[in-house]
Amino acid sequence: MNEQQKAFVARFLGRGLLSKKKNKKITAAYEDYLGHEARFKTLATEIPKEVPAMQSLIRRLPAVLEHKNKGDFAAASLAMAELVKEAETLKVQVKYEQDLAGIQGELDAAGLLATDGQPALETARQLLEQRRQAMQQRALAGDHAGASALVPGVGEAARAFVALEAKYQRYKLALTGIQGDLDAAEQIAPDGQVALVAAQKQARTKREAMQKLATEGDFDGALGAVQGAGEAALALVALEAKYRPYKLALAGIQGDIDAARLIVPDGQAALTQAKQSFDQKRLAMLQLAQTGDYDGALGAVTGVGTAAKSAVTLETQYKSYKSELAKIQAGIDEAMNLSTEDMLPLETAKATFQQKHDALAPLLLKGDYLGAQALLQGVKDSAKAASDLRAKYDHCITAVLVTGGPDFAYLQKLANDAPPSGAIKDALFGYKDMMRKLYQGDYAGCEKDFKTLQGQIAAVKLALTESDKTAKPKALLAAKKVEDLAGGKKLSTLSDQEKAALVLELKKLPLKDQTDILADLHGSSEPVDAEGRLIQIALYQAMKLDENFEKEDAKKRKAYSEELAADTEIQDTVEDWNAVKDGKPVVSVAQQQAVLEKILKAQSKVYNIPVPVIRWYDGDAGDFGGFNTTSGIISLNNRYLSDPQEMINTVLHENTHNYQDQLVKRFFNGEIPESDPLYLQAKTFAVSHHMDAYVKGSEDGPAYKGQPEEMHAWGAGDTEAPKLLAALRQAKQDRETT
Repeated sequence: MNEQQKAFVARFLGRGLLSKKKNKKITAAYEDYLGHEARFKTLATEIPKEVPAMQSLIRRLPAVLEHKNKGDFAAASLAMAELVKEAETLKVQVKYEQDLAGIQGELDAAGLLATDGQPALETARQLLEQRRQAMQQRALAGDHAGASALVPGVGEAARAFVALEAKYQRYKLALTGIQGDLDAAEQIAPDGQVALVAAQKQARTKREAMQKLATEGDFDGALGAVQGAGEAALALVALEAKYRPYKLALAGIQGDIDAARLIVPDGQAALTQAKQSFDQKRLAMLQLAQTGDYDGALGAVTGVGTAAKSAVTLETQYKSYKSELAKIQAGIDEAMNLSTEDMLPLETAKATFQQKHDALAPLLLKGDYLGAQALLQGVKDSAKAASDLRAKYDHCITAVLVTGGPDFAYLQKLANDAPPSGAIKDALFGYKDMMRKLYQGDYAGCEKDFKTLQGQIAAVKLALTESDKTAKPKALLAAKKVEDLAGGKKLSTLSDQEKAALVLELKKLPLKDQTDILADLHGSSEPVDAEGRLIQIALYQAMKLDENFEKEDAKKRKAYSEELAADTEIQDTVEDWNAVKDGKPVVSVAQQQAVLEKILKAQSKVYNIPVPVIRWYDGDAGDFGGFNTTSGIISLNNRYLSDPQEMINTVLHENTHNYQDQLVKRFFNGEIPESDPLYLQAKTFAVSHHMDAYVKGSEDGPAYKGQPEEMHAWGAGDTEAPKLLAALRQAKQDRETT
């Protein structure tokens, strides 16, 4: 007790107002009162006086003091205890209210916030509401202590909600800055583009990751993800913006692309190359697009379109060419399979067709289908010309060899066995002219001549019967003359030494006598027998050319040799005949052939004979060429073109046979008088100018080269070819040194 209380108690005790026992009871009540009073005073300091409930309690103090002043400490203690209890309750309530006031700003701030549909904010607000309702329910139930205990949790939830919403606002503000890009990105259709699909996937992944962070309430993380999401969306939008002009440009050439992709090259190198070029450019463009380089892809569109259009145009031209080709293919196949029968006109016609057909190949190779199509008419015409010529040939052969077979066989045998003299001259020359027309392609003329000859056969046979009456005895007499020189022996019985002696005897005979024996020996329409053949061989081994003829022939040889030696073109070509420059021949095959044709023309001009047609062929070794007296055609083997001397030799040799053929014709036609220096030799050529009188080298080598025609031809070739080559080279050298 304080001093005042002690004094108050002493006053009561000092007066002796109470008995000792009673005083003790009063003292205890007073002490209880004093305890309650002290607690009330403490509570009064703890509870703000402006609290109405506290003021109400204070107003009740006088009534309590009245009990105390009366000494009714029990009543005063009881009343004061009631005040203390209410003050204690009020203190808790006031504390709750104070605590609540401490967070009221946060609650107010939280109350002003909207969750904006954000799950995290909704959750935070729900937590706040749950805690606040729990606090309020306790307060309403009077459990202010319990309510006050919940205030920190409510404040924490309010602060968390406000803080979270603040983070959300920062995130929302940043999100607003990229929302346009996000919306634009969301509207983009990738159109199957790998790059756009990838960019869209990345944009969605980043946006969804950002939204997931926001949904989870990690607005700081979401804010950090905004830039990445915006950049990805912006990249997608920018990429799609580049794709649009590429797509538009691509649409402009899509028709050509589709058409080009359907192209079937059909084995055509040019089409294959064009399609490959298109495919390469298209794939390169698509590769750029696939990697998202739409600027590069756009730049490649023109090249792809050009390549596609070029390939489509080329295929269109090829189809047109192929269509036109199909119309004439049957004619081409017929011409391709055409057999020429070694007939120069047919060979020439087929070669012309082949040349025109072969001209297609290089054009097709480089894709010039328009040029190739332009040549098809020439191919068609040449194929038809070759086939038509073959048909005429077949018709002629049928008429002559099949229908008129026996008559033709008779004429052929007659031409082989006897010279065209006397009664059969016209018929045999007619046969020769007919055969020449056959070989040279005048098939209608050949048929016409054959019909004429058929009409003459009966007269020819009659004439031969009459002429043989004298010719056969002459043949026997001619044989006897030779056998007499052999001591009256048959040549078939002679030893080699005796044969050699006979040749020496025959050499003593003048050429005229030798020729007369040969003429009589072959005067009959029948071929010579074995004895006659031996006599003929012995004569050929003994014969020489007529001196007068040789002099004239030497002049002619000199004339054409000098003319040719002065030809600068021939000089240059011969000089470079086999030269090679940069891996290629300096002189082409065509140039080599042209020189040989020029030599042929020069020799023919000097001899005043028709220039024979040359038939070039690819023959076997040892086969240099030949002159066909029936066709009038010279054949030359391409195999020996690399040997200029051999080829010149062959040309001069074979054209000399052509000259002999013309002399024989003139002789039998009476165009060479006996006074002519050529007469005797022409007669010699004439009587031996048929197959029965010809000796092949395989039969007897000396006789082969000794027979007049071969002796003359070999002399022309072997003598003049090396001399001409030497003269050409000397002239070339002289020209270069002057």
